[in-house]
Amino acid sequence: MIKAVTKLSLLSLAALLAGCGGTPGGIDPQLYKKYQAGNEKLGQVYYEQVCSRCHKAELGRAISPADKASREWDQLFGDDRHGQHPQPLSYFFSAAYRQQASHIEVVQVYRDLPAEQLRLGLYKFAILGAKDSDMPHACK
Repeated sequence: MIKAVTKLSLLSLAALLAGCGGTPGGIDPQLYKKYQAGNEKLGQVYYEQVCSRCHKAELGRAISPADKASREWDQLFGDDRHGQHPQPLSYFFSAAYRQQASHIEVVQVYRDLPAEQLRLGLYKFAILGAKDSDMPHACK
């Protein structure tokens, strides 16, 4: 029993140390550095409650981070395009969009956050959940 606990403790410690200051596996270190300041949990909530809701309504399905590789997400973010939508991707983080979408509860919660904070959080969430990451994130 002690050996099992010790082995588990060592594995937990190794996992913890691997996550401290390093780059998540599968992600290019330069790409990760670009979005490192983002809060991926904030981005995940915004993505799942705002982005996925609209994608499901307009496309009939959610678009998950695992649908694209990290470089594809980076390209999409850099182009500031949102598929065939007339608005640029950056619009969906703006105060104007959040005022228009105020019927979505999480938009009310994030109403006063800077657009850049939302953008970086969502981008980091997408990059960390991309299909070439160690933990691809698929939406239900």
